[in-house]
Amino acid sequence: MKLLKKVAAIMTVTAMLLASSACGNTGDSGETPGGSTNPNGKNFAHISLDVSFSACQMMIAGMNDELRDGDTLELYNYELDDNKFMEMMEQIVAMDYDGVIIYAKDGDLGGEAANMCKEAGLPATAIDIACNDTSGLVGYSFGSDYGLGYNGAVALVQGVYEKTGAYDCNMLIVCRDTDTVGAERLRGFMDGIAEHPEMNLVYNIMEEWSTDAVLAPIENTLVANPEIDAIWCPNAQVSAAAVQVLEELGRTDDVVVV
Repeated sequence: MKLLKKVAAIMTVTAMLLASSACGNTGDSGETPGGSTNPNGKNFAHISLDVSFSACQMMIAGMNDELRDGDTLELYNYELDDNKFMEMMEQIVAMDYDGVIIYAKDGDLGGEAANMCKEAGLPATAIDIACNDTSGLVGYSFGSDYGLGYNGAVALVQGVYEKTGAYDCNMLIVCRDTDTVGAERLRGFMDGIAEHPEMNLVYNIMEEWSTDAVLAPIENTLVANPEIDAIWCPNAQVSAAAVQVLEELGRTDDVVVV
C-alpha cells in the first residue's frame, strides 16, 4: 500500500511538470515561494491531509523524487480541518506558484479546490481522491476507496476464520460515512462481509480518522461490549488506536484487527 501511494504521487507530479511546462512559466520574477533562486526552476505547492500520516509522508517522498534540479515543493498541512483547507487554498492561488497538488479528504472539497485553481489559471492535479468535478484538473491519480473497504472485509473474514475455524464473530468497525471517502470504504466493507451473516456488526464508531480522536470511543465501546472479537479500521491511525486500547485491556490475543 505504501509503495502504491508513492507511485501515485510520482505519476501526479509528472502530470504537473508537463502541465507547468506547457504553460510556459519560468519563475524568473525573483525569489520563489519555496526560497529557490534558480530562474529555471518550477515552484509547486502541495496541500496535504496531515503530514504526520505515514501515507502522506510516502506521497511527499514520491513527489520529491520526481522533482527536477531547481524545482521546489512547498507543503501546506491543513490537518483535516476543512476551514483551514480553504484558507490555505486561497493563499495558494494568490501566490506565484507554477502548480498545485491537491490532497483533499473528500471529493467535494477536492472539486472546490480544483475550480479555485482553474479560475486562477493555476495548473492543478489531485492525488488519492476521486474529485466530484475534475474539469479544473490537468491530471489526477487515486485508488479505489470501495476496493479498500472490500479488501478490508475479505482480510477480516480470513483473519477470523484462521483464528477460530469459523466465521462467527462480533464486529466493531470505525468508519464514518459523512464524506465520499468514508462512505465508499464503508460500502465496500459491507459488501465484502455480505456473504457471512454470522459476522455480527455490534457498532460503528463515526469519529474522525485519527488516533487521538478514536482512542476513547474504541475503549468505551469495547468495555461496554466485551463480546466484540473483531475490529475493522479504515486507516493506520485508527488501527494504532485499536491496538493501543487492546494492549491496555489485555485483549490483544482475543481480538482480530484489520
